[in-house]
Amino acid sequence: MEAWKALGLAQLGLNHYADAAGPLRKACAGGAAGDDACYLVGRTLSVLARYDEAQEPLHRALLAASADQLSKVNRAIAINMEQLGKAAEAERYFRAAIHEYRASSREDPHLDYGRFLVRQGRAAEALPVLQQALFASPNSATTNAETGRALLDLERAAQSLPYLEKALTLQPAEWKVRMLLGKAYLRAGRAAEGERELRKAREDYARANAGSSTVQ
Repeated sequence: MEAWKALGLAQLGLNHYADAAGPLRKACAGGAAGDDACYLVGRTLSVLARYDEAQEPLHRALLAASADQLSKVNRAIAINMEQLGKAAEAERYFRAAIHEYRASSREDPHLDYGRFLVRQGRAAEALPVLQQALFASPNSATTNAETGRALLDLERAAQSLPYLEKALTLQPAEWKVRMLLGKAYLRAGRAAEGERELRKAREDYARANAGSSTVQ
């Protein structure tokens, strides 16, 4: 089974996700307890938007996970559940991921859970979760942007500005963040700055999609 896993990892290294799924699935089927092949194939299928197929290997991964792997596997299941439209199940696994989270873990579920809550229209609940993510990674562009988005959803435009400005400083090509910043300026009564950022956001969007027939 190690050969199948090695082949799958090689394909993942080339970003050939579809080619990686088959070998990793075989490695998962014959893997020993504690091996991460099932997690890898589940995440790969999720990236490929094959969410239904991803469920079985991810749940197998959870059953075999060691204590230090529980957070990331629960997080992966939660993300997959949200894509399947199963919000209640997704929230349960997000909470489990946070419960099992250790500071040494690579993936911080606080950010993902905070984003989930914002998408669910629960920005007030999202804020303390996102603040925990910010405490751990204050220079995360995504976490700053999501915090700004939550504050904007709560009609706290002036308070959202420092987070959105920092996010854009960290990732100046992110037209979606620039669009949020433009809206925040407008709602904060800073019309000239708002119009400037919205204009730049439209220009950045056009450049990002130049020559593409589909929006990614």
